[in-house]
Amino acid sequence: MMLELGLLFPVGGPVEPAQMVGRVGDVQDVVELLVEHVPVMLSGARRIGKTTVCNAACQRLHDEHDFIVLEIETPERSTAAGFCELIAARYARASLTDAARQGARVARPIIESLIERLLGVRPDLSSVTDAEQAGLSRRSALELPIALARESGRKVVLFLDELQRAVNYADGVGLVSDLVDIYAGHGDVVVLVDGSDMRTLGELTAEPYNLAKLTKRLALSERIPREDWRGALRGRYAQAGLNISDRRLERVLDFGAEHPYRTMCGALEVALKARALALHTVDDFAIDSGLEAARARIDDS
Repeated sequence: MMLELGLLFPVGGPVEPAQMVGRVGDVQDVVELLVEHVPVMLSGARRIGKTTVCNAACQRLHDEHDFIVLEIETPERSTAAGFCELIAARYARASLTDAARQGARVARPIIESLIERLLGVRPDLSSVTDAEQAGLSRRSALELPIALARESGRKVVLFLDELQRAVNYADGVGLVSDLVDIYAGHGDVVVLVDGSDMRTLGELTAEPYNLAKLTKRLALSERIPREDWRGALRGRYAQAGLNISDRRLERVLDFGAEHPYRTMCGALEVALKARALALHTVDDFAIDSGLEAARARIDDS
């Protein structure tokens, strides 16, 4: 059975660990540090797979080391209130999985009651404004992963995706400073951060944020070796019911230049063109027109 091309050649966002090309060593580096409770900041250029690597590392921590994973995608907001609310919601979900299965009407009162007990407030989790009016303490929210670790008796990895967005918060300095203060050297919760080089290195690591005091920085390469791409793409074209010659595959790899987004985008557009033409073997026309479409897509984005 032929698989959908968007699943075989994913572009535009994080991919499942099983779909990841290369990066095995990068995932291993992250896992080894986090198991030793060394907080990690994975940085690099846009669209090279930082979140994918972090997700794969978190899955291994869960499956192999019994960590609880709390993933927070830093929201685009004006203050840290939405960020704190997400932590509260993720904490509640992890703590009350069985209650949550009964439905939101059952789970929400229990969740709110539990957070009220821990924070001394009873927040309405439906909006940022309500959370602000309820007086949800930033620091108390940031300490919820510690409460989860103590209640469960398990280690927790707090994965903060795109934390560089916090530099736009009016209280962003306070948020990052609290994170550094709370989690530096903490034995039950270890922090994993990812973000783009420009803001992570240019702003978060330096004064007044000082994230470098908390995390060890790992730089993710913009390139994945050609040999990794060669085997992966050949297998995926075969899963799509397409044969591709060595020469034509090299043209796709030349176009991608080992960059994750460019390579996967080129491979996808070539496969789309070949399938639209009802081909069983990718020909030069599918390569030419597919790579032209990929170039236009990259330019548009």
